[in-house]
Amino acid sequence: MAQRLSEQQKDAIRDDLRHTFGTTDGSVLKVAGRHDVSATSVRVLARELGLVSSESRAKTKNATEAQRSDLAARRAALSERLVEAAERALDDMELPATIYNFGGKDNTYAEKRVLRPPVADQRQLATIAAIALDKHRMLDQYDAQQGLSSAVDDWLLDKLGVRRGDAGEEGA
Repeated sequence: MAQRLSEQQKDAIRDDLRHTFGTTDGSVLKVAGRHDVSATSVRVLARELGLVSSESRAKTKNATEAQRSDLAARRAALSERLVEAAERALDDMELPATIYNFGGKDNTYAEKRVLRPPVADQRQLATIAAIALDKHRMLDQYDAQQGLSSAVDDWLLDKLGVRRGDAGEEGA
């Protein structure tokens, strides 16, 4: 059962809101935590003071959605770079390489061109490709769980005339 706030508590919260609202220490949750009351109670008092309105909530919601969209675009770009890194690593496994050695009692340098990198280097390149592809897959799965899709996916589905809900029917 919710406890009613005393006028003294309300005055303290209002004072706190007047001095901190809009700063990093003035969020509804932080003020509620400082006064050991619910966020709803603080939000009601902030509304009474004209600090929070449905318009400001809509702006906050829009800003949050814009940030989510920006982060999704950044993840898509990172995902693309990871695939490219994997491709480069796999390509490097097939290319001629220079192997070299420093050392000896005279601290000499020697090198030799070979048709492919040594097996140990190929294993390193395969590991690089596998990790990059795994991280690419994780980013794609994260966005799929969030209900997001890449711009390329949206474009392809649009060109094919397939909507998200119809994708299963088309493949059947």
